[in-house]
Amino acid sequence: MTAPVLSVRDLVVEFDTPHADRAPLRVIDGVSFDVVAGEVLGIVGESGSGKSVTMLAVMGLLPGGQARIASGEVWFNDTRIDTLPFAGLSALRGGAISMIFQDPMTSLNPVSRVGRQIAEAIRLHQPDLNRAGIKDRVMELLDLVGVPDAATRMRQFPHEFSGGMRQRVMIAMAIANEPKLLIADEPTTALDVTIQAQVMDLLAEVRERTSASMILITHDLGLVAEVADRVAVMYSGRIAEMGPVDALFDAPAHPYTAGLMRSLPILAGGRARLWSIPGQPPDVFSRPSGCAFHPRCSLAQEHPVCAADLPQLSGPKTHRAACHFAADVPAWIAAEDTV
Repeated sequence: MTAPVLSVRDLVVEFDTPHADRAPLRVIDGVSFDVVAGEVLGIVGESGSGKSVTMLAVMGLLPGGQARIASGEVWFNDTRIDTLPFAGLSALRGGAISMIFQDPMTSLNPVSRVGRQIAEAIRLHQPDLNRAGIKDRVMELLDLVGVPDAATRMRQFPHEFSGGMRQRVMIAMAIANEPKLLIADEPTTALDVTIQAQVMDLLAEVRERTSASMILITHDLGLVAEVADRVAVMYSGRIAEMGPVDALFDAPAHPYTAGLMRSLPILAGGRARLWSIPGQPPDVFSRPSGCAFHPRCSLAQEHPVCAADLPQLSGPKTHRAACHFAADVPAWIAAEDTV
């Protein structure tokens, strides 16, 4: 098996609370996964499930003084990076590991020209490149991501770009140093379908050029089905299910995953109304005992153990689910679909 580019082991992230008498909140609880060379790992789940926080922890970008990695390990190739000092992380971020953030308008500096911001990413990781070489590289990147008239646009400010063009600038910054791992956090949020397709085609082209791996964080299950090789489903700070994209979509082994799949509209018909998972994700201040999903799960209502014992990921190595009754999920899905 190919050695992983990124390996996360038993990651626990805690956030401090404003209440001195309360223990820190365990926001991420024992998350583990690998990403191998050239692979696309999709991470899905409802808002608040811990997707972005996990990646911020991997990148060493948790808010200082408020959040920390309490335990676990993060390895990039053969280097453990969660214990690196600031200088060591800075040498990796934007170079070997890059991240496309969720909102380009808040991620770009509004008072700095677009070309200068891209140039800064290049200058930090390629100090031997002269000024003319950096300018040429900026124009090359803008042209690569489909920004027309790069010589003019590089002198403009972020507010002079549309949302889709700002996202392209973010991608240009992320790929400036040809990273080996690209983390894309909702890269197509608020973009129309046409621009979304262009952005994803661009990311595929970039990955082909650099043989980079990618972690795609998204709510769009259709997008995951198109581009991901494997999928990790997160719920309440834990991985509920992980497996190859085809296996997970064809035969989900966790009721939460099944609920997400049933929420997808079927253009060919066959479903009278759009289904939704009942209830709301748990508050991080008061997680339920046992399986965090059990208050919303009709399968759990028949099994008291779901409310008492926390399930661990189990099953075949390539497709695992954190459910006490994963073997019963197919029959449960069939019964639910008849309701």
